[in-house]
Amino acid sequence: MTPTSTREGYKTVYLGPRPVSIPKSWAVRKLGSNDVAKKIKAGGTPTAGNEDYYGGGIPFVKIEDMTDAGKFISTTKSHLTEEGLDSTTTWLVPEGALLLSMYGSYGKVAITTKEVATNQAILGILPSESIDRDYLYYAATMLRPYFESVVLETTQANLNKGIVENAPIRFPPLQEQERIGKILSTVDRKVQQTESIIDRVKELKRGLMQDLLVQGINHDKYEKRYLGPQRIKVPKNWKKSRLEDVSEIITRGKQPAYVEEGGVPVLNQSCIYWDGFHPEELKRLDEEVAESWKDKYWVKEGDVLINSTGKGTLGRALEWTKESNTHTLDSHITRVHPDESVLDPTYFRFYLESSHGQKMLYAFCVAGSTGQIELSKTDLQTMPVLLPPIDEQKNISEAFHRVNRKLQKEQKNKKELQKLQRGLMQDLLTGDVRVTSEG
Repeated sequence: MTPTSTREGYKTVYLGPRPVSIPKSWAVRKLGSNDVAKKIKAGGTPTAGNEDYYGGGIPFVKIEDMTDAGKFISTTKSHLTEEGLDSTTTWLVPEGALLLSMYGSYGKVAITTKEVATNQAILGILPSESIDRDYLYYAATMLRPYFESVVLETTQANLNKGIVENAPIRFPPLQEQERIGKILSTVDRKVQQTESIIDRVKELKRGLMQDLLVQGINHDKYEKRYLGPQRIKVPKNWKKSRLEDVSEIITRGKQPAYVEEGGVPVLNQSCIYWDGFHPEELKRLDEEVAESWKDKYWVKEGDVLINSTGKGTLGRALEWTKESNTHTLDSHITRVHPDESVLDPTYFRFYLESSHGQKMLYAFCVAGSTGQIELSKTDLQTMPVLLPPIDEQKNISEAFHRVNRKLQKEQKNKKELQKLQRGLMQDLLTGDVRVTSEG
């Protein structure tokens, strides 16, 4: 198969069986070519359990470290001793080399910031001086579709050294490689800076939860109170109440028979995350059936909705702030409507997100009929809740809202930068868009 036409200044080449158009000054080379990589080699794993081999100062990169890494890999969960390094076929991959994962999450690429050892699932790649390292990094991250077409299907999909060495990459002249690498690295740094801001805001939020939801705002008199099995110091004028005594409604949803089209939207656990409501996960319920659910299972403004099934999912909560009576909920969600004269819904939602709020929820979990953990509605009614004066609850809620708005702004910024980065990579690494010497 050949393209019917090639635009001026471009030529047709093959990436594997696929014909593509690239600039005439570009070439296609295999990753394992001598003018691309001086050395490509996997590592190895020293004998497990040998205390002489582990716990030293040599970072030991495994698949999970690659999965967690961004462009650069600087931390690892395991470390080797010199004896551990000498005991196997692993080798010291120098600073500034590329690493590429071959098993599980295959095709993940990172750059070393120090000397590291790797296990057998990861290739170390020493770039040749005739190519730009950053360009090679970004080009290698685009190899995933190629790897998917040739991957070895065993018990799981894996690559091997031969597949990686034969991977075809488009290379412009060195100066153009350097310009492309510089442009993409600039965007990458902005993504990383935004990620650092997000991490700091999350840390600020955790600190606020520890302070405001226990110490409150501008108090000088405290006393110790039991909150479940915990005894904590809280402002003296705060009260403590069972959830059922400060709520108008506490109920679990109902398991619906879903319909493909039309009907009434049904919230399920995939709709509820700490970052808000995910409408794309809504399902649909027959309108006639939904009508009979209205009094009990339809959500209304001021409800706090709590995921109630499954470890890792149970406990996520959402305040329903939409002026809508058109949504209902399934049997895996508990609906709590606080008495807003004594319990502010926003405060209660943040209370549930806090570490002691989550401990309280999990203290009221029981084994479900399917073997999953379940939030018992009956026990939830007795859950203790700390109650600052209502005005203080609202001030605490506003402080969290400010932090959340900052977090959402930075997360949106990160998504936009990543979208820009993906577009630039597609344009620049394929030669569809050229960069000038001034670019």
